[in-house]
Amino acid sequence: MTVIATVWRTAFLFAFSLLIIPDAEVNNHASEASARDRYCIR
Repeated sequence: MTVIATVWRTAFLFAFSLLIIPDAEVNNHASEASARDRYCIR
């Protein structure tokens, strides 16, 4: 039971990090693009 719980927790954290990291990269690129557009407009 303990081994299964550990493996499940590891897999869950791995999947969770895969879901979170791309969102952070997308948000970072979006903020960079918006800042660049703002700078070009001015």
